[in-house]
Amino acid sequence: PKTPLTIPKGMTFIVKFEGSRGDTHELQCKVVRPYKISPGKPVSDVGMEIIKRPPEYLDLLKTLKK
Repeated sequence: PKTPLTIPKGMTFIVKFEGSRGDTHELQCKVVRPYKISPGKPVSDVGMEIIKRPPEYLDLLKTLKK
């Protein structure tokens, strides 16, 4: 059996995602609530703080609320 992996508090990573218009966004984030990952199961709950956001971030949030 595979061992679960814990994402440690304070770990930093880049979250990349595609917007509704097909544009790509990147947010530099830091884990604020650790989460244990079970092998073979998707991760659904990681507490993170955005520590570096692009200038267009607020415009992106406005489009998500529509």
